[in-house]
Amino acid sequence: MDVPDIPALYPRGLVQSGPRLYLRLHSRNAANWYASGTERYDYDYGDAELTEWVRELAAAEGRATAALVLFNNCYRAQAAENARRMRDLFARLAPRLEVVAPPAPPPPAQRSLFDGLE
Repeated sequence: MDVPDIPALYPRGLVQSGPRLYLRLHSRNAANWYASGTERYDYDYGDAELTEWVRELAAAEGRATAALVLFNNCYRAQAAENARRMRDLFARLAPRLEVVAPPAPPPPAQRSLFDGLE
């Protein structure tokens, strides 16, 4: 997980206990960690911080079958932008690793006036 360097928190870093990795990125802002939810997760990861994780996950290749990366810095859509930037960093720094978009529901289908009639 990725969290601020606060002694009471689980330390930042990759701990692998099985073939699938789960990485949760919260924030590195120690000053706001115990603040309200909007302040706590108001954090924009820089490319250097994201690159650390891209390299860490790339180094796990061969030991892991998959990695799920979740951004929990969800204030002001920072999570979505950070995920896009991380995807681009994977393409540039670890192109052999496949980045799969999260599943999404199918788009709505145009219905007919006669749908459901027999």
